[in-house]
Amino acid sequence: MTTTATVGYVAIERLSIVAVPLRLFLMGGLIGKIMGSEGKSEWLFALPKGDITLTMGSAISMVMASWMMIVVACPDLARWAKSKKDAFYAGFFGFLLGNSVMICLAILLVRMTGIEDVILIMLSVGWGVFALLILVLAQWTINDNLLYSAGLGLSSLIRHTPKYMLTMISGLIGSAIAFFQIHEYFNVFLTVIGALLSPVAAIYLVEFLFLNRTRFLFSFIQDKKIPSFYWTAMISWVLVFITTPTNDGGLGWFSITGASSLDGFLFAGLFHLLIGKITQKMNVHKGEVADV
Repeated sequence: MTTTATVGYVAIERLSIVAVPLRLFLMGGLIGKIMGSEGKSEWLFALPKGDITLTMGSAISMVMASWMMIVVACPDLARWAKSKKDAFYAGFFGFLLGNSVMICLAILLVRMTGIEDVILIMLSVGWGVFALLILVLAQWTINDNLLYSAGLGLSSLIRHTPKYMLTMISGLIGSAIAFFQIHEYFNVFLTVIGALLSPVAAIYLVEFLFLNRTRFLFSFIQDKKIPSFYWTAMISWVLVFITTPTNDGGLGWFSITGASSLDGFLFAGLFHLLIGKITQKMNVHKGEVADV
């Protein structure tokens, strides 16, 4: 995974061309095999087993957190698109169709078998090799994208170190964390990530749509007009912690939707819009054109 991310976009693209259709084929084939062997339709209406329940707010937060990392990292890959429309269509249909189909297939498998882990389902029907293959490909196509974005992000902060080295270091750190069984705390991790990254996505959107779209132009970056610290964005991000639940490290003063990720997204956007507008007016009164 680290090697693919270190090589760059070309390697990521070629892996995805092979991995995504293969994963779809394996999931569809598994459903066909189970339906052929079971020959039952009651599975669709069967009640879920176990006593673990989630509130709607918690469910929304977990779903948002699961994909917020990818959403925040999307610009790192979308910049290679031939046009803005291509970038939009790739993201829109990729998430709406591709991701939705995979999730629906996984849900069907769980409902048919009562087993919550797709890998265990494959093992139960004797598809050990396919289980290993789909597990590796599923993680590979996600993690190399995130490692690629991590390298880009770090290279903007640590400018005297080559990006490929920073990407390799990120991969080694991720491997070390995985070695210590971090997946056992995955639900907690998702909740925290949702609270931390949802505000970042909101700040992106507000900055682009309402405050200063020129900061997203390549010429702006080329001319090295990027300040070392955007204090308005940092304030907006920190303020969101007043809505973050106490068990997630926030203050938990109030909540509107009951979903911490969604609250963080909404409030970060509102805070950043207000702070950005106030700062712009202050700069106009001073006769300055400051980049805040």
